[in-house]
Amino acid sequence: MGTVGYMSPEQVRGQAADHRSDLFSFGLILYELLSGQRESPLETLTAIAKEDAPELPDTVPAALRQTVGRCLEKDQARRFQSAADLAFGLRAMAGSGPAAGVTTKGPTARAWKLATALVSAAALALAALLLRDTSAELRPLRLTLSPPPGMSFRGLGAAVSPDGKMVALVAGSAGNESLWIRPLDAFTAREIPGTAQARYPFWSPDGKTIGFFADDKLKRVDLGGGAPQIVCDAPNTRGGAWSRAGVIIFSHGGSGLQRVPATGGQPALLTTPDASNQVDSHRWPQFLPDGRRFLYWARTGNTESTGVYVSSLDAPQQRAPIVTSSRRAEYAGGPGGEFLFWVRGETLVAQRFDGGRLRVEGEAAPLAERVGAGAGGCADFSASGSGVLIYGSETYNKRQMQWYSRDGQLLGKGAARSWISGCGWRRMAAA
Repeated sequence: MGTVGYMSPEQVRGQAADHRSDLFSFGLILYELLSGQRESPLETLTAIAKEDAPELPDTVPAALRQTVGRCLEKDQARRFQSAADLAFGLRAMAGSGPAAGVTTKGPTARAWKLATALVSAAALALAALLLRDTSAELRPLRLTLSPPPGMSFRGLGAAVSPDGKMVALVAGSAGNESLWIRPLDAFTAREIPGTAQARYPFWSPDGKTIGFFADDKLKRVDLGGGAPQIVCDAPNTRGGAWSRAGVIIFSHGGSGLQRVPATGGQPALLTTPDASNQVDSHRWPQFLPDGRRFLYWARTGNTESTGVYVSSLDAPQQRAPIVTSSRRAEYAGGPGGEFLFWVRGETLVAQRFDGGRLRVEGEAAPLAERVGAGAGGCADFSASGSGVLIYGSETYNKRQMQWYSRDGQLLGKGAARSWISGCGWRRMAAA
């Protein structure tokens, strides 16, 4: 039913409740943050059903007081009708100020900064409500991740954590890249010390450790602290994967895949290129949920056999084709089903995947155009089972402002910028 003190009037009355009940509860929490009261002023079922919340202090901007009041309307029809509408209003308010027409009684710079910070945090928190908002059932939630100040994404890998809450990415300037962690509920990323020249990060299954490549080595670093550790030699690599059993597989020297214990050791050959092909290079592995079978991309002597294959630790030389593609693929499974993400032409698509029969099914749903491509079958995207997808776009990776005279002469250039986009892949695939 709900927690007393945070329930909506319709929940108290036993009436039908929908996403607007969440907005009422959200308004109560925002009221607490702005008023400084630890508990809601509507602490009993009677108060929730019959009484109005008292006014917020005058130091709170008037526009924000009105927004909270609309969240706390007794009548569902008088509230915001979607979390998207409320989020839009909060974001717009966070970007304004007293000089922009938002008036308060006796405002101070400190009061405004506090209110703005709370509004910004509230707008981020609304992302969770958007996922439950039935009025936006097929509308993906999108966001943009900008690189750290003065840096750019280098096209050397970005990976969403298994729980979908963080992104590991490589950022920097040419020849001076390092590994960064960006929580999706935070505004900034933090650099991981000791990860200079990092390439192609991948997560441990528990989300506590990141594997990456640097200085012709496979390395790992624990997010809880400590210096990166060398796992083994790994020259000329193109991707790695980490199983629940503590096995890491990675591409080696542009040929087959190798395996090594995540704790370190001497790597052993896992897959051998097919001698019947002019070129057969195995890259970009990823474990399936059972921790024994894995996907990988194979470049062969012809385009018809170049694509994504599945094999297993038990019989690595036996492989079955999944899709034909000039770039890698990625698996993600969750409550909404199993999906394979792969690139068809320049379009990132999602297609249902039968993990038992090891085959794709149905039609592929387009998710993003002109997805960034790197060397050797790389594609700039990553998905988690929680429904978070990130991707880099070739259109955006190298955007630069330029200005010209009227006769077409180049007068100057601004700083080049790049960023990574994100969206809810389940909604996009469903749509």
